[in-house]
Amino acid sequence: MLDRVKERMAVAKAPLAVTSELLVTENGWLEGPGVIRLPSPRSFRLTSRAHHDEPGPVGVCWHWTGGVCRPGYAGVLAKKISTYNPKKDRAASWHLVISKQGWVYQSVPFELGSWHCAVGTVKDDRGHTHRVNRSLTGIELENSGRLKYLDGRWYCHPFWKQDKAGAFVEGDDFNRVPDPKLVVETERMQIARGHGSFDGFPDPQVIAAGFVLRALVERYGLPANRCGFLHGDFDKRKEDAGPLWRNLLVDVYERAGLDAAVLTTGGHA
Repeated sequence: MLDRVKERMAVAKAPLAVTSELLVTENGWLEGPGVIRLPSPRSFRLTSRAHHDEPGPVGVCWHWTGGVCRPGYAGVLAKKISTYNPKKDRAASWHLVISKQGWVYQSVPFELGSWHCAVGTVKDDRGHTHRVNRSLTGIELENSGRLKYLDGRWYCHPFWKQDKAGAFVEGDDFNRVPDPKLVVETERMQIARGHGSFDGFPDPQVIAAGFVLRALVERYGLPANRCGFLHGDFDKRKEDAGPLWRNLLVDVYERAGLDAAVLTTGGHA
């Protein structure tokens, strides 16, 4: 119930969707209609340098948030990482999260690193190797990820009901019990041929992503071959941002003025 209240409050405070050009300030913050700043202390310095030889990212890594993703969820996530207690909080952050409605919440300036990918490296134009967290902008997309069809409804990860210890709950027939709190609306399900069923990405979210990427490219001179990384390209335990987003990146690239023919198709540079 508390989560629902927080989500409703986030919706009430939400801006209009991003539908026009954005710019990046000299200290790495997005500016423009539809952008909200909720600064997070969960950051550290970049080791990479932008084309103007100042600290800056050399590419982008896309993620999905997971979760049921009711309206307001992206804002709740951004608020959650606006503080950090190393004794109880998971060491995770991102530069920004884009909601399904096209709202953009920025937590970390682009000229700092965020804690969005625990493994992996990437090379810059000078041939220097950097850890992903210290060189790529981490963008979270509000999305439930892979879905499962159970007992006539669609569920998001972890699909099954768990007890307080994290163990799956079994029913009278000793089978796992789907968690009703993880139900996703049927109309959100989309099939990625050969990959399974996933939560879809609405047009406002795709449009906002295009404007965000365009602003990053204009400010930091990011090359097309380093703007299409997915989290799963680096961490094989992950599959976000998934095959649907891989396909939609063609549209995002076009909106950002990038050549989609050179999209990253897996692995890292």
